[in-house]
Amino acid sequence: MLLTPIIAVLMCYSNNVNSQNHFEPIYGSSAPGYMNINIVEAKINNTVNLIAGDEIGIFDNDICVGMVKLSGDLGELIDAKTIGAIAGLDDTDTGEADGFTNGHSIIYKIWDASEGKEYSGDIIKYINNQGVEVLPPPTFEADGTVFVSVIGFPTGISNLNSIFFIISPNPTNGLLYIKFESEFEAKRKIQVYNQIGEGIINTTAESNTILDLSKYPKGIYYVKVISKESTFTKKVILN
Repeated sequence: MLLTPIIAVLMCYSNNVNSQNHFEPIYGSSAPGYMNINIVEAKINNTVNLIAGDEIGIFDNDICVGMVKLSGDLGELIDAKTIGAIAGLDDTDTGEADGFTNGHSIIYKIWDASEGKEYSGDIIKYINNQGVEVLPPPTFEADGTVFVSVIGFPTGISNLNSIFFIISPNPTNGLLYIKFESEFEAKRKIQVYNQIGEGIINTTAESNTILDLSKYPKGIYYVKVISKESTFTKKVILN
């Protein structure tokens, strides 16, 4: 799948003339640097597409560093429609956190304007311009560019049918217990990647299972579960 050129780039600042924005970036009218974040898919509960007027907020921890208000339905990932957003870099001269920090995790939130509800971006999938998933997930980077699919659930709730799973403990000293939230019939592929995208574990599971990372170096890893319908990736810290 080749991505088409960006449909629109909406630069939304905290002093935007549209006072109805739900998400308001903290960096004001300018920032010392920016990151281009291109949304290629946006859904709620993995089934309902976001529509015109809905918003996606971009966060570094609890700081809103960017947002975009949709002008229309992006459709499915395969449709290759894209809408662009920018995130503003922290200005270290101000002495305050007023933008993202390079290397921090990118957090997404969704605002459903028609329902007046906020959703957490629980399923985040980055792809390259060929439509291939990028692992490990990118972090904030000034002058960087990413393409991302964002699927949200009500804040505090994640229920992606049979593929949603819980990992514990996280951080871990080696053993990871993977518990699926509902039963499933077909085997799920389970893959684990290190920080540079190398696969270290490739297995399958028909039910809850245990992974052993104790022989690997301490650091950040990504556990990816693949079903026939979709994929879901979670970050794990190995102490």
